Amino acid sequence: MGKVKVFCVTVDTDPSTVPPAIPGCLCVSGSIVIKLKEPVQVKYLKVRLQGVSSCRWSEGSGDDKKSRSSTDLFINLEQELIRSDESSPHVLNQGSHKVPFVFEARTNRRLPSSYAGNSGHIVYSLNAKMDRFGVISDDRSSLVIKISNPLPLNPAIHEQPAVAEDSHTDCCLCCASGPVIVTANINKSGLAIGSGETLKVSLSVDNMKRKAITPKVGIIEISRFLAEGTSQTGMKVIAVAQPGQPIMPNTRNNRSSYVIGPIPPTVCGNIKSTRNIFVSYMVSVKMKGSRFRLLHPIFIGMGQTAYPNYQFLSLFSMSGDDPNAPPLIDFGRIMYTPYQPGQTVAVNC
Repeated sequence: MGKVKVFCVTVDTDPSTVPPAIPGCLCVSGSIVIKLKEPVQVKYLKVRLQGVSSCRWSEGSGDDKKSRSSTDLFINLEQELIRSDESSPHVLNQGSHKVPFVFEARTNRRLPSSYAGNSGHIVYSLNAKMDRFGVISDDRSSLVIKISNPLPLNPAIHEQPAVAEDSHTDCCLCCASGPVIVTANINKSGLAIGSGETLKVSLSVDNMKRKAITPKVGIIEISRFLAEGTSQTGMKVIAVAQPGQPIMPNTRNNRSSYVIGPIPPTVCGNIKSTRNIFVSYMVSVKMKGSRFRLLHPIFIGMGQTAYPNYQFLSLFSMSGDDPNAPPLIDFGRIMYTPYQPGQTVAVNC
């Protein structure tokens, strides 16, 4: 980087310097840190806050292979911190400099949690750029922020128990098999992230097969990605109960109970506020030894107890510093007050 030893973007971590929470607004304050070996003449210094939901995947193969992509840019704010012309350049002297900034990102839709899937992701980032007189290449630095802002649970709905039932018969042309019939009693319809809460699932199973089956109960995350009029679906397990005991052939009304959870803070929760990524959850009941599977919706969100949704879960900084400079990894927090239903918030992005 020549005269520039370190160029990085950071966020404030001291609670006394974090900007106050504003309803429906993502407030981020920080600084661009610059360490110089010699004085430089700055043409401009900018920082941009972005929130983007992106999808990309490929379909087909060979000559028929097609790429699908979509982007939903829901935050795009830029601040120009320094601007000068060549006749009167802004000079930064040798040594260390901190140029502060504050963003207030307002939106009329709830900001989703950060998310990463096989075919898409939701990313928040700070991107700094400095252009110097007499230098062809820019100095750049990026900070990726992982934000947790789950949708809130509605106690009137999500504390209610649920019942799900289904049946399946495994058969082929050369054999006959009786059905597997399952009734699942679920003690609530929603779970709070990071609260320590668990879900209780009670099963009643009729196994009319000729061999034993074993229940496997858990919660799965289902992601739907949209791009160019097509869609992709991803699925992964986020919590499982201890495996059940085998249910012998020709057994009726076999009863067993399972505990799932708690849901870790790294789970993003239900997402439905972007235009191209939607995330939901299902209670899954499978049977080892059968193709039976029962799926029932479960809402995963923010509970009534205090949850640190204002905290950065992780920050990762990338810049072109020299090998002797310290690692540019920072940890901090933001203050984010969730969007309140019925509240009108101006859009300035």
